[in-house]
Amino acid sequence: MCRCSLLAGLLLLLGAEMRAQQQISGRISDASTLAPLGGAALIALEGPEAGDTLARSSRLGDFTFTAPRLPFRIGVVMPGYERLPVTVSQASGFLGLGLRPTERALDQVLITGHYTERPQREQAASVGVLTPRDLSRENGTAITPALNRIPGVYMHSGTLGTHRITIRGIGSRTPFGTAKIRAYLEEIPLTGGDGETSLEDIDLSVIGRVQVLKGPASSLYGSGLGGVILMNANRPAYGTSELYGTATAGSYGLLRSTGRASFATAEATTETTYNYTRSNGWRENNDYLRYGFTSLRQVYGKKNVLTVLTNFIRVKSSIPSSIDSATYRNAPQSAAPAWLRTRGNEDYVRFMIGVSLRYRISEAWEGSSASVIGFRENNEIRPFNLLRESSFWLGSRSLLRYRDRLLGRPLRMLAGFELYEEWYNWQLYQNRDGQGTRGSNIGDNRELRGSINLFSQLELELSRASWLNIGFNLNRTDYDYRDYYNPDSLNRTGAYRFRDLVSPRAALVHRFGPRMLLHASVSHGFSPPTVSETLTPEGLINPEIRPEQGWSYELGLRSTLLRDSSLYLELSAYRMLVRDLLVAERTVNDQLVGRNAGRTRHDGIELTLNWRWDPGAGLALRWWGSGQLGRYRFVEFVDRSVDYSGNPLTGVPAATANLGLDVDHRRGWFGRAAWAYVSQISVRDDATLYTDPYALLNAQAGWEGPLGGRFRLKAYAGVQNAANARYVSMVQVNAPGARASARYYYPGMPRNYYAILELGIRI
Repeated sequence: MCRCSLLAGLLLLLGAEMRAQQQISGRISDASTLAPLGGAALIALEGPEAGDTLARSSRLGDFTFTAPRLPFRIGVVMPGYERLPVTVSQASGFLGLGLRPTERALDQVLITGHYTERPQREQAASVGVLTPRDLSRENGTAITPALNRIPGVYMHSGTLGTHRITIRGIGSRTPFGTAKIRAYLEEIPLTGGDGETSLEDIDLSVIGRVQVLKGPASSLYGSGLGGVILMNANRPAYGTSELYGTATAGSYGLLRSTGRASFATAEATTETTYNYTRSNGWRENNDYLRYGFTSLRQVYGKKNVLTVLTNFIRVKSSIPSSIDSATYRNAPQSAAPAWLRTRGNEDYVRFMIGVSLRYRISEAWEGSSASVIGFRENNEIRPFNLLRESSFWLGSRSLLRYRDRLLGRPLRMLAGFELYEEWYNWQLYQNRDGQGTRGSNIGDNRELRGSINLFSQLELELSRASWLNIGFNLNRTDYDYRDYYNPDSLNRTGAYRFRDLVSPRAALVHRFGPRMLLHASVSHGFSPPTVSETLTPEGLINPEIRPEQGWSYELGLRSTLLRDSSLYLELSAYRMLVRDLLVAERTVNDQLVGRNAGRTRHDGIELTLNWRWDPGAGLALRWWGSGQLGRYRFVEFVDRSVDYSGNPLTGVPAATANLGLDVDHRRGWFGRAAWAYVSQISVRDDATLYTDPYALLNAQAGWEGPLGGRFRLKAYAGVQNAANARYVSMVQVNAPGARASARYYYPGMPRNYYAILELGIRI
């Protein structure tokens, strides 16, 4: 009887031990981009096993280990990423773990823009990256200062609702808005069917990381001669449930608030953000109101990740417009008289919902698919007419990736497609009394804009130190335009399809030892004209109009100059040759008429430098700098029998420079200072008028840390344009009118202050 009891006890103990031990599996990825992280170490944090490495993630991010007991605490460690503590419990099951990049080794963080999933230092092209710290150096109302710290990128900002982005001089001649540059949020396209992009429709509180691919990336993203902007939304950290709110007050009636609720488990994450911004503006007719919400839901499975993104925004923005040189010198706060008299403004809503799925078919095959549906409605009051417009769009992007070995060396291939269709309607009405009273209809138009991109890419390692990347894109773009306004004598109805375009790309990378790398690339890009630019001055379809095309050649170097990798250098030189330059002219009926007018050459050098130093006493210092020198010229440009060949390209600075210092103390105190210089900008094709060069100084200081067990506080204040410099923040190239009275200038904001309070509560 005793032997039976002893045997039963041993069996019970053995069963309890077996129940205590449990095999745990999961996947480790970049928290922003979901790129799998191979080589991450899972380390025990407690018990006799403390300090032991339990497992390492595979190249696909997968891991499996046996927990000696439950619950059990582990830490996930990966170079370039913050250490992630995880408590494994009985309910954990499959663990989807996302690591956040550390500010100390950003060059080691994976970049996903070219789908190579290599760290930034190993990219075969110039890539600018913005982190949450970069995005929070100012008051959070606009991404402009952060983008302008990336060498080669310059963002004009006339008001909170009027922007234009140029990359290496491309896009500088777009009259209003951003064109020839594509943008995506979570692989969901933000660029419309006419090629225009509105980054301001995505609030900064939503964005977690930004990647800027400079130069043509057509082999993967289609039209976009200047480059591609890829944004990833914020994601909550594993195992956290948090409520987070911010309140901002600043000069000129700035009031801003955001609220965020986030929940994260091993199986899913949910983050919902609300944002509200109001400003009186510093100019006449310059008030601004926007509010919206964004929801991001992700569900992790053993072989897939499902993402659902919803975004809504409502904006009402008054338009002070540009002013002439005399007004700029004497009364820069003034609005253009006609726009002030009519109280010009735009009032629009935008909504979109996107769904994406990343899935694994086998060890060698994986894929991703993303689809989006959205609409936008806008009412705009202008001195010359009233505009009412609406658009509805559908988009889809899918690709398959394959990993294997060829002749013993790693091989990566991908192929995919992107489809986009947009239905755009707009009507024009008389501004009957010049003060915004709606009169009779003077225009009724419909457009169907469509494009398809087929793309592929291959990356082959030639040796342990060299790899080759080649790809191509096949694009087809077509417009179907309908003119429903019958009283006039012109019928602009017609369909237009551009000839199919093939855009290849090739890049080679070679590593010289552990600290230096060279890359070289050649790529083709293109940008089709908008529908209105395809019309003749008589309002008929112009069969001679052609897409703007160009070839880009680039050579770059990246290096960590010190043994501890604390000093990082990136240097790039490029030449871009663009032909069939599109010149847009505005007619008396507010119609943009396009012509192919010549060729341009874009030569430039870009520099990025980062240095971190820990002097002790709890201090961490980081110096950073960036700059670019460009020589952008009209090589061949004859406009209405006037030869502008050899003149500087309008609308873009030839030189920019940025310097900054970040100071952090272990007790939570921090300070930030950023200085930016912008050279003169040509505003006329005849090179007879330039803006003045200027420099801006921004600074902020504050404290961040825990308050008790569940609360976290961040409080800081700052100043923008501390030296109160007078500068032009946006230009209107070749503004119509007499030279002296033409309205070329959007004046930049004078010295202004802000204070921000952020509070997080773990629940």
